[in-house]
Amino acid sequence: NAAVEIAPNDAELWLRHGNALAALPRPADAVASYQRVLKLNPCHADAAYRCGVLLRKLNRLEEALACFDLCDQLLSNQAVVLEQRGSVLHNLNRFEEALSANLRAHDLNPANPETCNNIGAALQWLRRDTEALPWFDKAVALEPANVTALINKASALVQVQRLDEAFAVYAQAR
Repeated sequence: NAAVEIAPNDAELWLRHGNALAALPRPADAVASYQRVLKLNPCHADAAYRCGVLLRKLNRLEEALACFDLCDQLLSNQAVVLEQRGSVLHNLNRFEEALSANLRAHDLNPANPETCNNIGAALQWLRRDTEALPWFDKAVALEPANVTALINKASALVQVQRLDEAFAVYAQAR
């Protein structure tokens, strides 16, 4: 606190201040510090990303999306940014956009089981269960104990009337 009082226009000090507040955990205060960084330096991708993560946790989804959009503009083609952006879009029920963000993330990091599951989940919400199934299969192949992917797969199997397979997958998830 003393450091930012002495040098209130130092973006890097405000970033460290935000990091300390996030670690305490005081997420709302950390967000304010990161927003101060962005006022001082609108092109500070790290502050935008960290702010977006905390805003997502605080369920301030539109603000989080704006931070991830800024971060994507500043540092395009970063899988972790696209994964976060896709999750926020999914939570906002913007499934086509979530699908697009997750497909971009998958292109950059195809070994991430969560991204595969998120692609499948977006396809499910778009009523494209048959297309979702290979994505759940890939998520489970990458992480066999991924219960969320197994449950999503079983649900998609129910939707396409493959009930025996669905029961077997539910049993596997259990």
